[in-house]
Amino acid sequence: AIQPNSFEDLLASSRDRTPWLRLVEAEHTAPIRTLELDASGQNLFTAGEDKVVHHWKIETPKPDNPAQALRLRHHATYRWQVQRAERGTILSLLSSGDELFIAGAGADGQQGEIVAINTVTGAWLAPLVDVQQGHHAPILKTRMLSSGPQRRIVSLDDQHAIGLWTQDTNRGTWMFRGLRKPSV
Repeated sequence: AIQPNSFEDLLASSRDRTPWLRLVEAEHTAPIRTLELDASGQNLFTAGEDKVVHHWKIETPKPDNPAQALRLRHHATYRWQVQRAERGTILSLLSSGDELFIAGAGADGQQGEIVAINTVTGAWLAPLVDVQQGHHAPILKTRMLSSGPQRRIVSLDDQHAIGLWTQDTNRGTWMFRGLRKPSV
């Protein structure tokens, strides 16, 4: 194979002398810090320091070929706060139905932030925010305590503070209550 020495060599090797930009969407550009599998076992989410969530569909072997390996097919990319350049990182993912909660070290000034996206429509949902009492350190872990009409999420930050978020079903917003204060 001929190795092009310049941009002109690349253009000359192109059929129509048109430069092409190829973006590889299904790759992380920084370390992965978390992954989440949804309840169906058919959707895998990966995220990390590049502030990008990749949504993968898990293709299972056909019944007539059980020796076939599982395969991941890239389904979607969700970008969190890319306008903030390198500030922030995703440290926790939580899947609940069609919603994915994304938490970590925020880039908006408050350190611990949780945002949500509908993985079917791609629409961003109301964030979990309480500037006064909420987390002021990167959120390391989130877990759903209950589902249904009165959903509650528990969150842990890197200063050992634990918070409880309760959804107000009428307004769609989330209310915060501290269960354990930071240890700093």
